[in-house]
Amino acid sequence: MITARWLGPCAIEIHGHAGYAEKGKDIVCAGVSTLYGTLVAELDERERNGEGAVTAMGGIVSFSPETDEIKGIYAMVWRGILLLAAQYGKFIDAKRTF
Repeated sequence: MITARWLGPCAIEIHGHAGYAEKGKDIVCAGVSTLYGTLVAELDERERNGEGAVTAMGGIVSFSPETDEIKGIYAMVWRGILLLAAQYGKFIDAKRTF
């Protein structure tokens, strides 16, 4: 099961494997991985542009400063995770913790 936690306005943690299908064919893992990877890529680019600092460690990705635009990016990624959880709830445990 994938565990996803929205830890704060600009912090998300994701761990685990969905177990929907075998490795390489698991569409649930692919969906969550795509959302997470897109978030990290966007934040890395913003860091390179001098807009703030991204920290990605142990499944947690956070960014500071917490601007409204960055909060909106996190909210969009979280919405995608919730949409996947609504469809594949047995494979994703998604909770907002703040």
